[in-house]
Amino acid sequence: MLLQTKLFSPPVQPTLVPRHQLADVLERGLQHKLTLLSAPAGFGKTTLVTAWLHEQEMPWAWLTLDEGDNDPARFWMYVLAALETVRPAFKKLQDTLLSESRISLDLLVTSLLNALVDQNPQPTEPLGLVLDDYHVINEPSIHHSLNFLLDHLPPQVHLIITTRVDPPLRLSRRLGRREMVQLRATDLKFTTEEATHFMNEVMHLNLAPHDVQALVTRTEGWVVSLQLAALSLQHHPNPAAFIQSFAGDDRYVVDYLVDEVFSQQPTAVQEFLIKTSILHRLCGPLCDALLANDEGPPDGQGMLDLLEHSNLFLVPLDNRRQWYRYHQLFADMLRQRLHERGTNVEKDLYRRASIWYEKEGLDLEAAQSALAGEDWERALALAQRLIAPSIKRAEFKTVRRLLEQFPQEQLMQHARLCLAFARVLVLTGSPDQVGPYLDRAEALLNPDTDQTLLGLAASIRAQAFVFLQEYAAVVPHAERAITLLPEDDLLNQSLTHLHQSVALVRLGKPAAAAAYLPKARDLALACNNGFSATVATTFLGIASFMQGSIRRAQERVQQIHQTVATSVRERSAVFWLLEATVAYEQNNLAQAATILEGGIEGALQSGRVAIMGPRLYAELARVRWHQGDRKQAQAYLERGTQIANRLQLRDSISLTRALQGWFWLEEGQVEATAQLLADLGIHEQADFIYADEPLFRLLIRLRYAEGNVEDALGLVDDLLKRASHDGRRYDLVQLGALKAVLLFEHDQQDLALEALGQALAETRGEPYLRTFLDEGERMAQLLYLASVNEVEKEVADRVLAAFGATGDAPANGHATAAPPALIEPLSDREMDVLRLLAEDLTNQAIADKLFVSLNTVKTHTKHIYGKLGVGSRREAARQAEVLGLL
Repeated sequence: MLLQTKLFSPPVQPTLVPRHQLADVLERGLQHKLTLLSAPAGFGKTTLVTAWLHEQEMPWAWLTLDEGDNDPARFWMYVLAALETVRPAFKKLQDTLLSESRISLDLLVTSLLNALVDQNPQPTEPLGLVLDDYHVINEPSIHHSLNFLLDHLPPQVHLIITTRVDPPLRLSRRLGRREMVQLRATDLKFTTEEATHFMNEVMHLNLAPHDVQALVTRTEGWVVSLQLAALSLQHHPNPAAFIQSFAGDDRYVVDYLVDEVFSQQPTAVQEFLIKTSILHRLCGPLCDALLANDEGPPDGQGMLDLLEHSNLFLVPLDNRRQWYRYHQLFADMLRQRLHERGTNVEKDLYRRASIWYEKEGLDLEAAQSALAGEDWERALALAQRLIAPSIKRAEFKTVRRLLEQFPQEQLMQHARLCLAFARVLVLTGSPDQVGPYLDRAEALLNPDTDQTLLGLAASIRAQAFVFLQEYAAVVPHAERAITLLPEDDLLNQSLTHLHQSVALVRLGKPAAAAAYLPKARDLALACNNGFSATVATTFLGIASFMQGSIRRAQERVQQIHQTVATSVRERSAVFWLLEATVAYEQNNLAQAATILEGGIEGALQSGRVAIMGPRLYAELARVRWHQGDRKQAQAYLERGTQIANRLQLRDSISLTRALQGWFWLEEGQVEATAQLLADLGIHEQADFIYADEPLFRLLIRLRYAEGNVEDALGLVDDLLKRASHDGRRYDLVQLGALKAVLLFEHDQQDLALEALGQALAETRGEPYLRTFLDEGERMAQLLYLASVNEVEKEVADRVLAAFGATGDAPANGHATAAPPALIEPLSDREMDVLRLLAEDLTNQAIADKLFVSLNTVKTHTKHIYGKLGVGSRREAARQAEVLGLL
């Protein structure tokens, strides 16, 4: 249930000071997307906006925010409810989204944007929305989604935000693009003229000009300080003396003034103020519930009317004078006085408030009041009642904040609450914290009678391990959950099958994953969980890709494009990754880059960049490297590495560090690469897990760069056996291509052609390109020889054509092609080495003659072979003669 009082703008106060210059700024703001009022408490932000809106004819929706709105689903539902007050058609959109089993944030905002256009009676008719007290929002995904709303806001719609701190809404960029206007503390503070009007015309104090100036100087125009001073001055016998003593730190000044105001009130008023101070919002019946046992019949509404007329820091929240709130500073002082009366008094007031909220159907507020009053039994009962519907509405952060308020000893006595807390911890980014709660829940449950709950515990644990990228730990828990959960529990069964599948894919077992994925998809569809169905279909594509079928993976991508709504599709970072990987392998680098950039932007906007972020950044870095932008490639890789290290994601750390080492080797930084692998504990005798395969492939290239070809080939053969055992045909092709290049570099041309032929044979009928292009110049030469020698000629020619098209190496792709020309000029040092190679000197003899290390000679030799397009020193000498180099 939504609290309707949050949807009404406060009425215009009779003590209003005209502020025409500021009103003109608000008027100009209508020509832009956003008007921002950012200043500390008490600068009159809300009052200014309220007064200005009172003079406007265009429809304005209002939403006053509080800390409970940090749940994305709750936040946007309140926005829709606010818009419904001026555009009743928004009720239909709200009802539609509430009927969803889980609300997609992207779908909600996109639907809202469409509705702002579709539900407008006339295309040019303006519409405004005010978000008051936005500083209470600290949820990143809300900021991201509001950024998205602002980026795509229709021109006739205007947003006003009041806040105490600058929100992360790309303000500098919006100012630079003239998308916003702003009012800050320096704009909002009272001028001397305004302060004079307030003190003498509104408060009737008849102060001398120098006294007003003194107050303005000492308060720096802070509106609430002037208001507090005016209230004290109304009853002070010596205004001039008071003004002279009005100095010091703002906080202490405010404390002094509030005490002065409070102490001058009648005893009945003081009692009412203290007892109702526990309330964040007040209405007559709620106040009556708190004061029911006092002497005489309670008259909450009458007292509220009196306080409002006395201008006693009571802010109306609607136009019907039913709901109010105290000024925050005033309420803090009142609660301190209540606390001095003892905890029993406070607990009783919170209990009464909780009972009233429950009767009104406000279970969340009832539970929060019970918690504040330490009524654990009541709070537990209310929490158990509201958790399930809140989770169904995807209000995970609301549930988490509620359960975090329980003392651990209370929470740990209830298995269902432990399970609920574990689930929302996983869903709100803290999977590493679920262990103690799941352990406790399992200890409390009966293995004979609570199998469903035990199955749920196993499913949550499996999901946590997926997010932690500890995939080997996922499998046993997922299998147990599938066994224990009822078959008709479609949601949890589908999620568990999906967790199992993801783990098996990440463990390098695509065939095993493919056995679970169809059921995961079908169960998700059966319970209307379109997002999980999309993820399952995506992983079917990933499994196909790993099994070597790029075409089948591409079909999955196209299927998702054709059948899944854009808003749902764009939520899945893993889908972006699959689509980009398919494009990359087919050498569509620009397309892959665009896809990955969109995936990163989507992940940032939805707040889900953490898990898939490192992979997205790493793949984009790889693409940029091959496009020749090494600086940007390194920047993307560093961003992905930072996320992986911060979250300690094993798979992602291996991937990003392996790519960094590959970059270094490409630049000749052999020692840096060796140190990287040593720091990670990767060597020939290290235990192998699939997550570390990128690092072992880097080790192969390092060993070759160091001149240890035999060890490099041994490692390749070991990885080939593992890939063959697990049915990873794509890895067989990549490793086969790498082995062929290593053999070619090692002057074993026949064995190299044999290895290349096996790799090419695996690609028949599939559009493999980058697997071979990424091996560079030596692969181009080897493919040329394969074509000439009729080794998988058709495939070899097709890849050779891609080399020519991309400029990676010259080749025309035909059996009659001429030997490739010199790809890149030799450096002076490489010419020195070439001359000595032609003299048939050993590498060590060349090193001694040139006064360089043996590794340096090997590196130069490798570059010479690549540039000449040969595989041995004899071929190098012959090719050099043909090209006139010797």
